[in-house]
Amino acid sequence: MGETAESEARGRAWAEIDLGALARNYRAIRARARDKRVIAVVKANAYGHGLIPTALALAAADVSLELRLAMADSVVYATARAENAELVTSDKDLQGLPGVTCGDVLGDCDWPPATKARAAPAM
Repeated sequence: MGETAESEARGRAWAEIDLGALARNYRAIRARARDKRVIAVVKANAYGHGLIPTALALAAADVSLELRLAMADSVVYATARAENAELVTSDKDLQGLPGVTCGDVLGDCDWPPATKARAAPAM
């Protein structure tokens, strides 16, 4: 005897998480919380959606808010910090951040000498 359509459909169910939407929602919650502390909790494997990508999206949202960076820059910076890696870039938006070094393939980085480093939020 074969499976019913209902049991077959149950085995094929899935959910897709939009990490960009997750980050935007987190930023909106933080904005509404004002001076209150917001803590995101990612359980197990983010319910099968991937612990690392989910946590990284939330960390990037934090970096974006704290340092007033675009989300694209925040994802790059948060990834480098999560991997404890030195970030080498010619992107002036990241200039002065801890763990960021100016460099490009041509070796002609034109950043002025750093006068004051910005503090990065703890991860």
